[in-house]
Amino acid sequence: MNESRFALDFRLDAVVGLWVETMASRVQMPGLQSDNVTAMAGVDYTFGIGNGLYASLETLTAHSGEFGDELSWKLHSTAIMANYTLGLEDGLMAYLYAINTPDDETKFIPTLGWQHTQGNWLFYLALYDMPEFSTAETLGFPEGTGLQINIAVNH
Repeated sequence: MNESRFALDFRLDAVVGLWVETMASRVQMPGLQSDNVTAMAGVDYTFGIGNGLYASLETLTAHSGEFGDELSWKLHSTAIMANYTLGLEDGLMAYLYAINTPDDETKFIPTLGWQHTQGNWLFYLALYDMPEFSTAETLGFPEGTGLQINIAVNH
C-alpha cells in the first residue's frame, strides 16, 4: 500500500476560537486507488456562566473517489457541543451530531455525558441514540440507544 497525504491547519484565538483543517490524500493498493479530500471548520467560545460554559460548533465534509473524476462518495457532518465544569473533578457534556451520507437523509445523534476524575483515573459515562445508517458497515457505526462507559488511567 502506498499513501500520499497533504494537510493544512489554521487556528486563531481572538474573541472566539476559530480553526480550519484540510487534507487531501491518495491511497494506492494493487487493483485499487482512492483519492480523498476532507475539510473541517469550527468555532468555540467559553461563556462566563458559573464555572464557564464551553460551546463549540464544527462542520466537516469528506469526499472520496478519483481525482480528475467526480469524488462521488460524500459525507457531511455538523456537531454542536457544550461542556460545563461542575468542579475540579466533574463535568457535564452534551453533543448533537448531524450526519448526511450519500444513501441517507440527514440523521441526528444526541449524546449526553458525565466525566469524573479521581487521581490518575478518568471515568466517562455517556448516553446516546444512534440512528440506523444504510452505510453503517462501511462507517462502523453502532445502532440504537446505548450507554458508553470509558475508564482511563493516566500514569
